[in-house]
Amino acid sequence: MKKIIYTDKETNNFCLVTPSNKYIDNLKFVAERTVPEDCEYFIIDDQDLPKDSEFFDAFCIKKTTDGVSVVVDITKAKEIWLEHYRTARTPILEKLDLEYMMADEQGNLELKKEIASKKQALRDVTLTPLPDDLAGIKATWPEILN
Repeated sequence: MKKIIYTDKETNNFCLVTPSNKYIDNLKFVAERTVPEDCEYFIIDDQDLPKDSEFFDAFCIKKTTDGVSVVVDITKAKEIWLEHYRTARTPILEKLDLEYMMADEQGNLELKKEIASKKQALRDVTLTPLPDDLAGIKATWPEILN
């Protein structure tokens, strides 16, 4: 199936338009009504899109002498993965906050130090170096987030 792709000039985001079956034979008509006037659009086969939609927000259009392709911007993919880290660590930090308050109420300085150390390790998880390929990025998951 054919798709219409373009880069939104305001947000610099990759955009994908999937026409309904009713308009599949008139993609120019669809593009004229959906793509902003100041954006260049391209028509591609959906099989030419990257297979891993988890990194959709990292997709970008690459122009070559052979035409256009959709590739994954590794820098953006890394930021998406780090956001997964942030999401995973939030409930852990919340639990540790409660434990810290309880240790504080008990006057347990040693436990407070231990908890503070765990919390710092969780904050530092976003400093984890990530490889420059999608498979490597997805294979990198800090043990502290399990």
